[in-house]
Amino acid sequence: MAKRISPLFLIFCYFLFPAYDPGESYHYPIEGNYALSGTFGELRPNHFHSGIDIKTYNKTGYKIYATDEGYLYRVKLSPYSYGKALYLRHPDGRFSVYGHLSGFIPEIEAFVQERQIKNEQFEQEIYLEKNRFSFKKGEVIGYSGNSGSSFGPHLHFELRDPSERIINALPYFKPLVKDEVKPILRKIAFEPLAPHSRVNGKYEKLLLSPSGKDGEYTLTNPILLQGKVGLEYAAIDKLSAASNPCGINYARLYLDEKLLFSLVLDVFDFDESHNINMHIDYAHYKEKGERLQKAYIDEGNHFSAYGQVRNKGILELSDDKLHNLRLELKDSHGNTSVLHAQVQRGNSLKSALSTSTKSKAVALEASVKRNVLVIEAQNAPLLENGMLYCERKFGKPVSLTAAYEDKGLATFLFPLDEGNYPEYIRDASGRHSLQTHLKGHVAAGRNGLVEFQEVQAFFPHDALFQALHLAIAEVPAPAGAFSKAYQIGDEHIPLRESFWVSFQQSWPEELAEHLVIAKLSPKGWRYSGNKLGEDGRLYSKSGDFGIFCVMPDSTAPQLKAVNFQDGGTIPATTYSLHLRLEDSFSGIDSKSIRATLDGVWVPFEYNFKTDQISSRMQKRPEKGRHVLEVEARDGAGNLVKQRYELLF
Repeated sequence: MAKRISPLFLIFCYFLFPAYDPGESYHYPIEGNYALSGTFGELRPNHFHSGIDIKTYNKTGYKIYATDEGYLYRVKLSPYSYGKALYLRHPDGRFSVYGHLSGFIPEIEAFVQERQIKNEQFEQEIYLEKNRFSFKKGEVIGYSGNSGSSFGPHLHFELRDPSERIINALPYFKPLVKDEVKPILRKIAFEPLAPHSRVNGKYEKLLLSPSGKDGEYTLTNPILLQGKVGLEYAAIDKLSAASNPCGINYARLYLDEKLLFSLVLDVFDFDESHNINMHIDYAHYKEKGERLQKAYIDEGNHFSAYGQVRNKGILELSDDKLHNLRLELKDSHGNTSVLHAQVQRGNSLKSALSTSTKSKAVALEASVKRNVLVIEAQNAPLLENGMLYCERKFGKPVSLTAAYEDKGLATFLFPLDEGNYPEYIRDASGRHSLQTHLKGHVAAGRNGLVEFQEVQAFFPHDALFQALHLAIAEVPAPAGAFSKAYQIGDEHIPLRESFWVSFQQSWPEELAEHLVIAKLSPKGWRYSGNKLGEDGRLYSKSGDFGIFCVMPDSTAPQLKAVNFQDGGTIPATTYSLHLRLEDSFSGIDSKSIRATLDGVWVPFEYNFKTDQISSRMQKRPEKGRHVLEVEARDGAGNLVKQRYELLF
């Protein structure tokens, strides 16, 4: 009688051998180029990387081959994302995707141009009937390039399953893409996850650089933990043929040889990609520019790439014994690195304040962390009675004693009640205080609206990962603004999807079409949106929190010829016309670009990276004088229009 196979054994095998069919054989999409600049699942801004990036060493025009027999399912041309891209469907139901191309084979080019002329639009997304264009494995389908949101020539290649979930393609090409390098562990962090949690006595992240190299790492001293704590790590992988950092697909965390957490990043759905902002410590990334991956499943994280998990991967010690931690990181080629560490249950730092009086002033700062208002008092020994007070909207003030104090910095913790926020924090004398600016609570999975003065923040049901205590504060507005400026939310909090910001009308009606909502960026104020609602409010969507206000934009984009002049002669060797098209505030609406030659529409491609539009002529016009007319709008609808006389 056959023996029953343990489910744990199956999970173990699944981890060791990624979920792909080793019997499948795919043709490599670029012959001879086996170095990668990016791998599947790699951590990118706001998403997991969905394919492999094949280096072309700053060159374009390499032949791109069909990785398997199939038919052309989809063609897309866009100034952004994958740029010029081809999507093939194969007999097994899978798809392959080829992005950032410079062009297609002549048959596809002619087909696309026919659609462009018919629709009088350069940008296209075309779904084709089966077998309109069929290919054998290894046939040329296009040419490598740098189109779309590519900032260096390469091929973005994907494999997708029949449901169009993205699959890790690297295991299919392991014999070609060499990797003998073990993952490199750079940082380890321990994050307290509940109000009574502590790491080495504090309610704050402990960030450490492990000792070791070549796949073996350690933490020198035991880490003292109290309550629920999560482990995080910063690590990269490298391939043998390239020095650039790549991603790591597999992780396992053990506590005393018991598997606590596992990551098996072999396949995921596009709809899940924003889960990266819960998979990493988003606040640490925004503040330090470093991505710490969580070896635990945080509240609101529904990413499907986690394997076997116990207690959501959370460390929670129930005794005072010394416990062993082991973190294993593995790349797609099986190279593995290991961290060894020890943890032990420990108490908070002493909460009594020291009596030093060397400092001359108390400084208060506050932030919200995991539903807790964290207040830090610098030069805390000067606080009267060593206490702070929360003044709430309803009821008496709540007195607070320090949770702990370290070298004159006292930390106070106040769990938030969504129905009765503290409006400000003060000391006993009232000389030292700060406002919290907390205005409302929004639950995850529900629509929510928070308003303050003239501004509203509306959150669709899918906007939040976790429940939100939203702060809105008035801040200085820029010169010429048509509203007050408001800090809405905390930039350290991630959003699953965009929320809506709106302003009540307080401007003359005739100015409405020239007003936009602007958001402050590191490079200054930038257009966010200008949708005018039926209620008269001005609306904008935003994918992150920040400072917003209403500003005017009545300045049209600038359009200037680059390789020709109005009234000038076009040399016989010139087959492409270039114009510079730029807008410094609202940005170009790429779909508004329209050009005609003697009244007949001609395709112009927009490149946002160079602020240019270009038209490549398959055939030069007849000799003589011709009229080129070009127009475009910015995001606020301002129109630029130019007319040129050209002599061919």
